[in-house]
Amino acid sequence: MIKLDRKDRRILYELELNARITESRLAKKTKLSREVVRYRLDKLEKLGIIRYHMALINTLNLGFLMFRTYYKFTNLTPAKEKEIIHYMQKKVNWITKVEGMWNLTTMSFSSSIFEYEKFLADLKAKYGEYIQEYWVSTMTRLWHYKRGYLLDNKKGRSSLMMGERKKKTKLDKLDINILEILLNNGRIKYIELAKKLKQHPKLIRDRVNKMICDEVIIGFTPFLDMNKLGMNYFKVHFKLKNYSPKKFNSLLKYAEHHPNIAYAVEAVGGADYEIEVQVKNNKELYELIEDIKVKFSEIILDYYFMEYTEEYTLDYLPRELLTAVNTRNPPTKFS
Repeated sequence: MIKLDRKDRRILYELELNARITESRLAKKTKLSREVVRYRLDKLEKLGIIRYHMALINTLNLGFLMFRTYYKFTNLTPAKEKEIIHYMQKKVNWITKVEGMWNLTTMSFSSSIFEYEKFLADLKAKYGEYIQEYWVSTMTRLWHYKRGYLLDNKKGRSSLMMGERKKKTKLDKLDINILEILLNNGRIKYIELAKKLKQHPKLIRDRVNKMICDEVIIGFTPFLDMNKLGMNYFKVHFKLKNYSPKKFNSLLKYAEHHPNIAYAVEAVGGADYEIEVQVKNNKELYELIEDIKVKFSEIILDYYFMEYTEEYTLDYLPRELLTAVNTRNPPTKFS
């Protein structure tokens, strides 16, 4: 754990609200000089607390399915585990080690169930002897909440939701090239982005703004290292009973306003209600769960939790899009 003072936490909090905030605006928000803001921001990045700044892409509205898979391994050496994780990092969008009934969790996007089936078949062909069990669910909505615990338990602006919209958005090759850079360089200036893509800065700025307007990009946020931040990261699955849309929405409202709940998930094949919690210790986790059980006792039937111990990668752009756009004759539109 790295000790942070209030000024560092205020910078992280403002980046949570909008990671593309300018240094001058960040200086005004934090009541620091631009030089001090730049120094502290560089320090947070060099220490690895901020791993990178990323664009939040509403991939579900591009016509992709979001799969979450839990794996339990057997006869796995540390070297083989490292090899499997390295292999998966090239194939999936999120991967983390887990303590509990599973060993590893991934999230990835595929254009169809058949494409994901092919990924699993390839994985089992290569590492099947080590996979004791796995469980797949399809995530239909992902709510991304602001981390209020970073500063005075403030939640900031309302939640961001990844899910299907009424109007599908189409992307061309340039859009995808822009998103590929923004995946782990969300604070890049338009002039630098344009130089990388050999395009005019105004065109690039207009493309980014259009993707924001179309809710392809729903925000920018830092990818933080929970271990260095001194936070423990848990997933809590709830089984519900006798609940209506109104009662389910009350659970979402609770999550939206709780400073330690970072995500909520709705899935087909998963638990009825899932939250991801970042707390200082197990005691805080138990208190949060108990509070939910008391406040929603009429609909909570059961629960279980697991701990995420190490995140390896996180982004929201399907590997299929990157593969297609890097072929010699890619299609001109993706939807």
